[in-house]
Amino acid sequence: MSFITVFTLVLTALTVYFAVSGAAGVRLESEVKDLSEYITENYEAIDKDGFFSEKNIMICDKKGEVLKAFGDGELAPVSDYKKLAEKAYKEGEASKHDYSFFASDSRYSYFVRMENGDIIAVTAKSYITHTAFAGVIVPTLLLALLIYALSSIISVKLTENIVKPIEEINPFDEDYDKVYDEIKPFLKRITNQNRKIKEQMKTLSETEKIRREFSANVSHELKTPLTTIHGYAQLINSGMAKAEDIPEFTKKIEKETKRLITLTEDITELSRLDENEQPATKERIDIREIALEVKDKLKPLADERDIDFNVTGKGFFVEANYNQITELIYNLCENAIKYNKDNGSVRVNAEGNMLSVKDTGIGIPKEDKNRIFERFFRVDKSHSKTVNGTGLGLSIVKHIALINKADITVESTLGEGTEFTVTFNEI
Repeated sequence: MSFITVFTLVLTALTVYFAVSGAAGVRLESEVKDLSEYITENYEAIDKDGFFSEKNIMICDKKGEVLKAFGDGELAPVSDYKKLAEKAYKEGEASKHDYSFFASDSRYSYFVRMENGDIIAVTAKSYITHTAFAGVIVPTLLLALLIYALSSIISVKLTENIVKPIEEINPFDEDYDKVYDEIKPFLKRITNQNRKIKEQMKTLSETEKIRREFSANVSHELKTPLTTIHGYAQLINSGMAKAEDIPEFTKKIEKETKRLITLTEDITELSRLDENEQPATKERIDIREIALEVKDKLKPLADERDIDFNVTGKGFFVEANYNQITELIYNLCENAIKYNKDNGSVRVNAEGNMLSVKDTGIGIPKEDKNRIFERFFRVDKSHSKTVNGTGLGLSIVKHIALINKADITVESTLGEGTEFTVTFNEI
């Protein structure tokens, strides 16, 4: 900025000088021509002893030979005055302007032919010379340097005052009262991005925690049946098992094997849902009809404990994947039977856009309601040991609901029962 200021100052000085110098030159030419005209008209009355100060006046012939000279004798005519005299004789007039940058003899000469054929040559000094400019350029440069220094100091101070508030900005602080209005939108954008990054980091941390817990739980869930199978198999293979105990051992091995198969299938299904795979196909399905199909499949399980299992409501249709919705309803109904009381009841109602599954079972404690959809989480650990299950059923239900844009809620009273409600937003 300071350099531009100095450059502009110098350029302005040069421009002014040449403009004034040009104007002075035009003025000088006009005066010299007027004087030549006056001399031509009053030739006999010219006083050669100083009538015209600071001017050189010559009378010469057509070849440039001086016939008479008066005025400032020290002010010689311009160079090549003989050629100019010859030109003036032929053409009537001639002129030349000699410039000298370092000397004070920059001058203008005008030659004009009189009626008698003689030539009058008038020479005069310029009013503004380059020497004058040479005397002005030094103070001009000193002034430019002074301006440059002052501009540099002022620029540094101004820059510090402007930058200081910016350097003190804390992008994590949402107090924008002390910052410039022009950068408030930028700061707000940064703050929002920082907030989103924090949320994403928190989500990643929680996801990593869930992954570690899931891996630990899978290892534990797999270890228990595998240990049981391995133990009974060793007893049989070593011959330590009595003949009458072998059928019981093989029955337990079969039971644990089924548990492993179920666990593997649930883990595979949950992994697929975690990857947000969209259903292969969607179709228009009747929720009540699926509930009735699930009832038929679970009737033997309900009859074992004398549980009354009923499906009510007019039903409704949704556009969804048939297998996923079937699995959702099946898991809810199976849990309602498994964690119910003997001689209890299960009521499935499909009405409007909501499916509800209500039981008269053991219920869920308030402190556990927010955790029931976690993987491998079980409310009643002692009761869970007697109930076949992987602890992944409600996690799968939650994922299926999300994929199909449905909301799922739970209401429960400990010791009295639980009701799950699935609300389908797109029917």
